[in-house]
Amino acid sequence: MASLNDSQREQPAAWRLDARRGAISGSRVPGGPVAVRLREFPGRTSEVRTARQWISTLLPDCDAREDVLLLASELCANAVTHTRSGEQGGRFSVHVECSPGLVRVVIGDAGSPEYPAVATWADEGGRGLLLVERLADDWGTARHPGGRCTWFDVHWQARGGIPLTLGAGDGGATRIASLQPAGC
Repeated sequence: MASLNDSQREQPAAWRLDARRGAISGSRVPGGPVAVRLREFPGRTSEVRTARQWISTLLPDCDAREDVLLLASELCANAVTHTRSGEQGGRFSVHVECSPGLVRVVIGDAGSPEYPAVATWADEGGRGLLLVERLADDWGTARHPGGRCTWFDVHWQARGGIPLTLGAGDGGATRIASLQPAGC
């Protein structure tokens, strides 16, 4: 497996999970108003599907949504397979932020002593981060006191996504009614 390149090296905690407010500080996406949702899941492999289904309810159906769902599923699976989140009583979190043209998903886990590594196509397994590297417009990972966050961005409208709007009078665009304004 290859190491992360310089642009994706683990950075000091740029993402700080504040469970009391259900937000991650310092994580505003560029491009206008932001809508945020955060949910925790038990650290079981069966919950990867539940997380995927939850994210699918937040975004309109289009090709861009399928990219977001695939990448989020890979990172959720990594959280329960390769970190302490998959141990007895473990949990992982999914944080979804949307602006009109960008969707950012952050997966929080309980961390592990291993450093995330990107596989090559020749490796027999472990290609989840390779998919993230190839499909996400940007991605990275950061440690925090309770573990690690791995995040990715998808430039929603550039991939043919239906314009996301966050308020009334959306002019025919899809409104993300289930998302609440960020409180961070």
